[in-house]
Order: sequence, then structure tokens, then C-alpha cells
Amino acid sequence: MTQLCIKHLAEQRGLNITTLSRRSELAYTTVHALWHATATQFSLKTLDRVACALDVQVSDLFVGSPDPSLLHSSPPSDRVIVQASPDETRPHDSTMGHDDGS
Repeated sequence: MTQLCIKHLAEQRGLNITTLSRRSELAYTTVHALWHATATQFSLKTLDRVACALDVQVSDLFVGSPDPSLLHSSPPSDRVIVQASPDETRPHDSTMGHDDGS
């Protein structure tokens, strides 16, 4: 499983959450969530700021291996593919079907 290792990298450099927050110009609460690996969503811009503050590559912020079982969470037969019909792809004419009284 892939995990963030921001805390480890920061501590190697003698940084705490507050100093990493200042260096990365991110909110303390954001860095706190990344530090404790409790963040469930974060942007690439956020990761880039943390990586720059730690003087590492963004890929260095992660350890572990991807979990291939996550790719197959539902059987292929359960997947639904929706494709637009040719009529649905034409631009909508807003004047069609309207009676302007003339």
C-alpha cells in the first residue's frame, strides 16, 4: 500500500509541522493532515509545495507499492458504459418547438 512519508522526511531535516507549514506556505491544518497521513484528498500543487519545502521530488513523498486489488474493486460485468446517441451530441436549438405567437 502506498503511504505518505512527509513526517519522516521533515524530521530528517529537523522540521516540525509549523516550520514545514511556513516553508511550504500552506495552512497548518493542511500540513498537520499530511504529516499524520490523515488527509484523504490533496492537490498536486499542495504536494509540490511540500516537496519544494523539503527539497525532494514529489515522488519522494510516497513509500510503498500500489495495491493492485484496488483496481478491481467491482467485477467488469457490473460496469456500465454510457454512450451518447448521435441525436444527443448535436447542439441544442433553443428556437425549436417554441411558439412566439406570430
